Amino acid sequence: MEGRFTLLFEDPFWVGYFERQDENGIQVAKFIFGAEPTSAELLAFIHRDFPRLLFSAPQQQSPSTVLEGNFKRRQREIRKQMSAPAASTRAQEIYQQELQRSIGELKKSRQEETALEKDAERRKALAKKLKKKLGH
Repeated sequence: MEGRFTLLFEDPFWVGYFERQDENGIQVAKFIFGAEPTSAELLAFIHRDFPRLLFSAPQQQSPSTVLEGNFKRRQREIRKQMSAPAASTRAQEIYQQELQRSIGELKKSRQEETALEKDAERRKALAKKLKKKLGH
């Protein structure tokens, strides 16, 4: 198993991204430190709190793409990529994908709950209507 740690300043906090890679794929965890941690604080954190980190589900690594085709087209693509904002780290991308997936699951469960509630309201209204039709 391989591991990697990236410490970034995301205004106003220092954020650590932990990556671990094995035969199943890459897993990522995020921890917000607040103030800039010292080396001793990082070491203490790893010994004390690392086992409690919640890592994402394993994701397979995408194979590296080989640039093929026209030389000038590749140059344009490279220029376009260079002018784009700096890409985030792989850990940030995986963490963002995991966050979007969990948000999607949460939306789906909320939709199911509201559908059940609406169905219950419809049945209640239908029962009330039937009761009213039959008489009190």
